[in-house]
Amino acid sequence: MFDKFHELKKKKKIEEELPSTLFEAASLSSFMTLEQVIHSLSQGSGELALEFKKVSNQIKHGITAEKALKSMKKDSKSPVLERAVNTMLKAHEAGGNPSKMLKETAEDINETAEAIQEKSTNTAIEKYTLLLAGGGLVPMILGCLTRLVQELKLGKLGSLGMGMKESVRQAVTQNAVLGTQIYLIEYALIASVFVALQENNLHKAFIYAAVLLPASIGLFHVTKTVFTMFF
Repeated sequence: MFDKFHELKKKKKIEEELPSTLFEAASLSSFMTLEQVIHSLSQGSGELALEFKKVSNQIKHGITAEKALKSMKKDSKSPVLERAVNTMLKAHEAGGNPSKMLKETAEDINETAEAIQEKSTNTAIEKYTLLLAGGGLVPMILGCLTRLVQELKLGKLGSLGMGMKESVRQAVTQNAVLGTQIYLIEYALIASVFVALQENNLHKAFIYAAVLLPASIGLFHVTKTVFTMFF
């Protein structure tokens, strides 16, 4: 588990460092060979520089730059890095000045990263909105409304030939409370499954439900009690 986490963290750092590295490669490629560009990139700091340092060491031991780069992209398991390496290889094979191609790739990766970040932010907002509403706001509102209805003395209207009998009113109120709790349970379950699906991990639905269910029902009853005390 720890190794997997470390691998994902490393991959994320590499992809974050990639655009600036490509811009640097673009500025160097106009007057350096591919081997020299790789060596220059290996002198920097960060996870990506370490990967280029491995490539540079392989070149020193007689492996071609093309083969070393292909090995790096295979080991990285990052589609973004693979795309960048492919661009470097194509630019090298085409000859001439590959700066424009590298810059365009860097800009495209930047735009893609921004779009992914925006989507991630929107998803996070939806997620926390659902969780906070299911575990807090909705139970509080329903708790206040339920207690307000219970406090209405509609049974007294029976003496005027209006409203409903006290026994009927109590039965209706009890059913309303029961129905509200059922609604809260359904809301908590649906919210838990929806958030888990957003995270592509359906097993987390059980964890979210285990928190939301008691929280929503408990807060509903607490709100009814507090509402009575203050009003």
